[in-house]
Amino acid sequence: MQQCPTCGSLNPDNADVCADCGMELPGHGATPATPASVPETPAAAPFDFAPEAAPTPDASSPVPDPAPVEAAGNDPFAGSDWNFDLNKTPAVEEPVAPTPEPEAPPVDASPLPNAIESAPTQVIEPAPAPVIPTPTPTVPTGSAKLVLKRGGAPTGDVFTIGPSATVGRFDPESGPVDVDLAQLPESVYISRHHAEVNLRDGQWLVKDLGSRNGTFVKNAAGFTRVTGETPVANGDEVAFGNARFEFQIA
Repeated sequence: MQQCPTCGSLNPDNADVCADCGMELPGHGATPATPASVPETPAAAPFDFAPEAAPTPDASSPVPDPAPVEAAGNDPFAGSDWNFDLNKTPAVEEPVAPTPEPEAPPVDASPLPNAIESAPTQVIEPAPAPVIPTPTPTVPTGSAKLVLKRGGAPTGDVFTIGPSATVGRFDPESGPVDVDLAQLPESVYISRHHAEVNLRDGQWLVKDLGSRNGTFVKNAAGFTRVTGETPVANGDEVAFGNARFEFQIA
């Protein structure tokens, strides 16, 4: 076996070039002796690589150590051709001044010839809402009136009453009353002490005194027969028997 001086691989003695690196072996000029009966095999041309596998080295043959590699030491940049100039000042880029934008041409604010001016917009304010007068509530006073009605229409007979008055007709046995209806044709249906009208805590009240033909109050709800003290308002209709009156607060 012969060792390749370039890569250190073992090659057969009759090898001309190294099977691993292809370099020419030093003993390739020697021609091995061959028997006379065996025809001489021509030597392989240099760098004629055949697709043959490299022969397996004999286990008994000593394996040469690989060529020592020069230690690079602790320098991580050993073997490189970098060249650093530590005294060289780094170049500083000069700032580039921004290019000024072109100014826009001034706008002519003068009116154009033959320009049509727009008419001013007329603001139409809404008309104020009409003021609806609020009816003033009638405040009860200390007096009221009973206006006689016939056929649904008021007559000229008016009877004034105070804050407390008894309505009926005069009789010598029972005596006078505050509102005497004896002179009316309707008095035949009116009792001597027929009803009572009172003002209490700002409210007018009508009370029947046990009359034979009764006392009635007519409002928006219709006629109601008085069984106790019944409120009466301005404009309501009050009937004593068949004598009908409109109640008015004076």
